[in-house]
Amino acid sequence: TQNIQIYDSLLRCGAGVIDHYLVRHEYASTIMADGYARATGEVGVALTVPGPGASNASTGLLEAFTDCVPVLLITGQSESRFYHRHPSKMFHGLDQMSFFEPITKYCAIARTVEDIPRLVTEAFRAMRSGRPGPAMLEFPQDVILGEGEALVPPRVQRAEDGEPDAAAIAWAAQRIREAERPILLAGSAVISGDACRELRELAEKLQAPVAVTRLGKGALREDHPLALSNIGGFLGTEALNLADCAVA
Repeated sequence: TQNIQIYDSLLRCGAGVIDHYLVRHEYASTIMADGYARATGEVGVALTVPGPGASNASTGLLEAFTDCVPVLLITGQSESRFYHRHPSKMFHGLDQMSFFEPITKYCAIARTVEDIPRLVTEAFRAMRSGRPGPAMLEFPQDVILGEGEALVPPRVQRAEDGEPDAAAIAWAAQRIREAERPILLAGSAVISGDACRELRELAEKLQAPVAVTRLGKGALREDHPLALSNIGGFLGTEALNLADCAVA
C-alpha cells in the first residue's frame, strides 16, 4: 500500500521509541489518538492509507477539531507524477487537501524528502499554538521511498500566550473579592494546562462551587464537596443563576 514504507521505518528506527497500535478500522485510529491526546496532553498520531482510509479517519479528526484536541493524521498518496490526474483516475484517489482543510488547523503535502522535517515542525507548531487542534500531512509514495539529507527537528513546545494584562487581572481580582456568591466554571483548558491543583486551591480558598463543561470533566474530583454537575445540569444551572460572579 501507499504507506508500507513508513512501517519499514518504524521497524528499523522506531522500535522501542514509538508505540504502534494496529486498529481494525481507520475511524478507530483517530479516536484512539484523540483519547491519548486528551489523557496525556501530548499530540496523538494516526497513520492511514489515502482515499477511503483517510476519509474513514476524518470523523475522529472532526471530533478533535470541534473539541480543540491536537491529533496528527499522516496519510500516504500515489506518486507525485500522477498528481495532475483527476483523483478518480488514481488508486484510492482523493483530493485530501480540499477534504481536510476545513477540519484541521494545518494540512500540507511533502513534495520532497527535505520538506518532511519542516512540515512536521509546522504541523506540531500549529497544533500546539493558540486553540489546539488537528493537522494532516500527506506523503506521496515516491517521497516516502526517496533519499535525501534531513535533520530531525527539535521538539516543538507549546507556545507561550505572553504576559497577561495586569490591569485586567487586578479588575478580576477585585470583582472576586467583592462577590458574595462566586462560582467557578472549568473547561478543558484547565486539564490541558495542568491547572487542576490550582483550580481546587482557588475553589477551597473562595469556598466557591465548581461547574465543569463536558470537556472539563475531571478538572475537579466529582466527590469534592465543592464539585457540581456539568454546567448544563440542574445543580450547575441553578448555581449559575444564583451567582453574582462567574469565573471562567
